[in-house]
Amino acid sequence: MTVNAYITEDDGPIEAAGLADYLDDETVVLPALLKTAAAAEVIARAFLKVNGATFSLYFGSMVNHPYFAVSIYQDAEARHSKWWNGRSLSAFKLKTFIASNQELLREPRNSIGVWYDSENDRTFLEVTATLPFRDKVDYTEAVRQGRGYNQVGIYDLEEEAYIALGGTGELPGNTPSVSERLPKMQRGKER
Repeated sequence: MTVNAYITEDDGPIEAAGLADYLDDETVVLPALLKTAAAAEVIARAFLKVNGATFSLYFGSMVNHPYFAVSIYQDAEARHSKWWNGRSLSAFKLKTFIASNQELLREPRNSIGVWYDSENDRTFLEVTATLPFRDKVDYTEAVRQGRGYNQVGIYDLEEEAYIALGGTGELPGNTPSVSERLPKMQRGKER
């Protein structure tokens, strides 16, 4: 869905209703960031209900929307991605994680991803890239990104389907700096 934005002196700029609107229409602006405490509460409730969540600080839940969640920010210091044993997630842990990752989370294509791996009894929390899924080119790019960062898999948020990639999840040796991992943002019809 594209927002038809008509900007006048009286109305001011139109806020994007979602990430696709923002990427497709150069005339819309980002909405205000959600407050950390409110976002943490929503994410924690979603996790407890369905064992996972992908949440944008601009647009809220990304589930049931045409995007892929791709983990590209794993790091040796565990600043942008964490895991722990058991199925647990507190609002305090989320608030701390969000606060320490504000720079990455200000990029509208990044979200907070959390899920429970029942097979290994682990909870994962990370900054995840939320990449659009409109066509085969987008699918190919999401898979390329996931494989490039040695990911076990990526997640189709619209279909709520896991796509196995066969990686180990370990950070590859030739990984670019965190600020260079997400492809340059292109907005408008040219993308």
